[in-house]
Amino acid sequence: MKIVMTVSNVTIEVFIFCYLFELIDNKKEDVNFGLYSCNWTGMDMKFKRLLLMSMKMNNANRLKLKATPDVTINRPFFANVIHTCFKIVSVLIQTQSNELLN
Repeated sequence: MKIVMTVSNVTIEVFIFCYLFELIDNKKEDVNFGLYSCNWTGMDMKFKRLLLMSMKMNNANRLKLKATPDVTINRPFFANVIHTCFKIVSVLIQTQSNELLN
């Protein structure tokens, strides 16, 4: 019973982190799109400079929280982690049942 509670708590925590980081990344993308979509062509030069600076600051290095240099933390990452954990547990259970039979 203790193991089930621990696994469920860890799973929920990992899901919350993945979901929130994906949400933050989506909102950042929305801000970038909103900055680009505003009527900047009809504005004065001061506004255009501020807009360009905002776009550069918001887009600097495409910052994202990553587990590795290539893997971004989001919901597909969560699904992949759960799938991999299930495979590992299945192999361990299969190995244990084979040892008991022999």
